[in-house]
Amino acid sequence: MKSLLAAASCLLAGLALGYALARSRPVVADSPARTAAPALAAAEPARAAPFDPATARDELARALAAPASQATDETILAALERLAATDPAAARAAALAQPNVRLRWEMTRAVLRGWARLDPDAAVAWALGEQRVLAPPIAVEAVLEGLVPVQPARAVALVERLSREAAPALRAPFGTALIAQLARHGEFATAARFASVGDAGIRADWVAMSYNIWATHQPDAAAAALASLDDAELRAKASSSVVEGWAVADPRGLAEHSLRLTDAAERDRALTEALRSWAFADADAAAAWVGHVEGSTNIDAGVATVAKSPAFVAQPAAALALARVIDDPQLRTTTIGDIVREWSGTDPRAALAYASASPDLDEASRASLLAQLRAR
Repeated sequence: MKSLLAAASCLLAGLALGYALARSRPVVADSPARTAAPALAAAEPARAAPFDPATARDELARALAAPASQATDETILAALERLAATDPAAARAAALAQPNVRLRWEMTRAVLRGWARLDPDAAVAWALGEQRVLAPPIAVEAVLEGLVPVQPARAVALVERLSREAAPALRAPFGTALIAQLARHGEFATAARFASVGDAGIRADWVAMSYNIWATHQPDAAAAALASLDDAELRAKASSSVVEGWAVADPRGLAEHSLRLTDAAERDRALTEALRSWAFADADAAAAWVGHVEGSTNIDAGVATVAKSPAFVAQPAAALALARVIDDPQLRTTTIGDIVREWSGTDPRAALAYASASPDLDEASRASLLAQLRAR
């Protein structure tokens, strides 16, 4: 799972998850038709190329004649991609004739992106056959970069075919690239649908990956789509991934959602993840929210998580004040002890003084904690 998520991070550079962290509320969910993963539509017809071949060739020639620079490279790649959508043979020849190894690599990717919009089957046949510049997973990724934005259903059909025909070792990277590109262009339900019917050996990780990415952008829609998964084990895996992604994107939204969950274990996990993330981002806001809902719902585990978070432990008085609202006596005592032990690392005298006189500890707990502090 970690390797798949790492791969997705590379493929989704344009979707930096930090943008989700900047939001205070989740993105509005998709319409009901897109909430649950629908059956895939028939492949769309190929779309017309926007430039005639002569114009595209002239544009590329001018770019290749310009002084070398990063900006020139970008112009070359854009021109080559447009040429590949009109005259793939000329585009291929230009890319393969490039003496600069790095630029040849990028130009080959550009050819495949443009060609995919004109004839994806021919593009992928060349990518996996005659061309030797790119490794197969990178070449197929380039095809998908060009195809998914304009024909997502056809991209899914293409990868499903490749999965039947390609060597087993290539099935996972092909599918991972597809999921990442679908997510990059907002086709979250389609990505989840593809993941849920993948090979048994990779299905659970694909589902986890697709729902995690979905939840970082559209958490409500991702959570609602869990009901479309009939397999209980798969649904549990996806649910965990939704919680993890939602906690990153909108911890307050997840915390409020957790209070509506009827399953105690699910509620505690969602609340704990939400408060852990929220406390890291804005400890004061997390504490204020906890104070508002405490007493109406059993959220002891989440409160303990916030109280022991680094942001609060750095402020012992605030952390201890929060720990005192925990209803469960044993958890409250354990949490206070954890906070005081952390406190003793920065101010041992103050921590020892608190432990010696605090009314928050019974005598047995006080004696045990004092012994630990004095042994340090």
